[in-house]
Amino acid sequence: MRRCPTALLVAVLAVGIPGAAAELAVELAIGDLDHAGGIALTDLRLSLADGDAVLQVAELRVGALRWRDLALRCRELAARGDFLVCAKGRLRAPPPWGGAGVHLAIAPASATGELSLSLVSGAAVSARLGAGGELAVQVRGLDLAALAPLMPQVAAQNPTGLLDCELSLPPEADERELAARCALRDGSFASEDGLQAGEAIDLAVEIGAEADAGAGGWRWQLSGEWRGGAVYLDPLYVPAGFRWHVAGVWTKDRLHIVEAELDGDGIGRIHGAAELQLQPLAVERLAVRGTDLELATLGQRVLAPLLLPASADALLFRGRASLDLELAPGGSPTVAVWLDEAGIEHQLLDMGIGPATGSLAWSGDGTGTLALAVGGAHWRGLQFGDFPLRAALAADRVTLSSLSAPLFDGAVRLNGLDLWRGEAGWQGETRGAIDPIALPVLTAAARMPVLGGTLSARFPRVRVSPGEIAVDGAIDLQVFDGQVRISGLRLIEPFGVGAYARAEIAAERLDLGLLTESFDFGSITGRIDARVSGLELAGWRPVRFAAQIESSPGRYRRRISQRAVQNLGALGGPGVVNAIQRSALQFFDSFGYRRLGWSCVLESGVCEMAGVSPGTRRDDGGFVIVEGRGIPALDVVGYNRRVDWTVLLGRLSRVIGAGTAAQ
Repeated sequence: MRRCPTALLVAVLAVGIPGAAAELAVELAIGDLDHAGGIALTDLRLSLADGDAVLQVAELRVGALRWRDLALRCRELAARGDFLVCAKGRLRAPPPWGGAGVHLAIAPASATGELSLSLVSGAAVSARLGAGGELAVQVRGLDLAALAPLMPQVAAQNPTGLLDCELSLPPEADERELAARCALRDGSFASEDGLQAGEAIDLAVEIGAEADAGAGGWRWQLSGEWRGGAVYLDPLYVPAGFRWHVAGVWTKDRLHIVEAELDGDGIGRIHGAAELQLQPLAVERLAVRGTDLELATLGQRVLAPLLLPASADALLFRGRASLDLELAPGGSPTVAVWLDEAGIEHQLLDMGIGPATGSLAWSGDGTGTLALAVGGAHWRGLQFGDFPLRAALAADRVTLSSLSAPLFDGAVRLNGLDLWRGEAGWQGETRGAIDPIALPVLTAAARMPVLGGTLSARFPRVRVSPGEIAVDGAIDLQVFDGQVRISGLRLIEPFGVGAYARAEIAAERLDLGLLTESFDFGSITGRIDARVSGLELAGWRPVRFAAQIESSPGRYRRRISQRAVQNLGALGGPGVVNAIQRSALQFFDSFGYRRLGWSCVLESGVCEMAGVSPGTRRDDGGFVIVEGRGIPALDVVGYNRRVDWTVLLGRLSRVIGAGTAAQ
């Protein structure tokens, strides 16, 4: 510290004797004072007149912070031993310091002193300068909002909260040391755009540093604990419960983190080290290791917001993971991840995968591998068995090996999956098949009406692009002892709440006996062909199509039970059903038929229906659904051509659910 000339200090003490200030008008130029800890006062002047003493400071510097044109007015100035004491002082300064009450005691000869500030807000600041030049500063209850004008970048976050700090700065010496302990109570901040915010923050930080002449900088360490509150840093929401310790060396243009440790409640512990270039800022070396990390907590706080920001709360994670990450100068990062009984589930979509155990490795040459033993998966009641998952990874490509996932008594097979990143994002293609699966088990698990027979399929090329799955060519399925072909299939956002699909469907020679028995509809023997053109589904519900069902050509047994007749009549309205019930025909169990047919064009929520001859009309305005044959011959006729789609579905649901004719 630069001290004032001795003669000047004696003069200051002389005029400080009680009563002297009332008789003299004195102005003394004290000069500049500098402290090794980065504190400097420029152009100090002391004036005494009219019973008051005023100490003026042209500029006060504390690190990078500056205050100009400060003044301390003392109502009582007295010499007490070696000390010059200013009591009942008042400070002129920018907020929050302006108007603060001051008590100052200085011993110029020994260059020691004490300072106490009582701010208008109720905060208190005190400082003590020891004989050896050591400086201790203490802050109690200082509102962060008061410091915002001094730090424009921080001010933009609108910080608040009460700050307590203790700072120790050593005297100027070859081996300098400094230490600080700070605690923030009830802290908060919020950016103007709302993308960064925090509330009820309670944390404590401890900093220590000492000069390292050999390194030409400072050896430092930082420890802290975040004890309360939460922050939102779009898209992450992170609650309190973290402790950290970091140590390293700081030079003019480099920051070397020798060791770093982060411990999070419910997550685990992460260790790391790094070397950063400061001008310009660049990471030159980085090593991070996390062991036995809890995915349930880590996934909810970090992974879910990054993967699916819009529905992060619906993602659940389980299991444990370990991580090694290294970054060397001029190279790509090397990453190794080990999973132990890990799993992920999307509650809204009722789908998930796991538990999975295995590893993901990414090498510095930009390639990697994935090898997992997956303990199963599920989607909407479909339960898949164990299967291996292996893939080759590159920066812009993922190649999945062929896999077979058991599904009930069959399996779903993918003949490889190739994904690559294009201009529009990630896209890919695959081919696959479904090995025969018993339909009763499959449909029951999918919460559908239980169907008979088996299901098998072959998939041609399937293309995947952002938000869309499309099938090139036709999907062939074998079901109800017939053939179903689906073509032009496109799925838009298939796993989202606004899923949309388009397709063309053609079925040939489906066994009506298997079909009607599955729905408890009544017995119909025979075979049918079906066409569904322009099928569109929104949210997996039909909104538009043109469907037609008709008897298949050829020779086969054609019989229909009375119960099936009554239920078919429900498609055309209750009038037909009532007429049948009043006739003598109700005493017959079944009837022969020549052909049957029904069509529906769905548009704007209304089904426009027709029968076996869509282009013809009966004199009574009805349409024939079943054209009878034999004795007794029975025609089933419908009369309501336009039916609300939801009403029609309700009728069919009651028929299938209760096993009785719709009324």
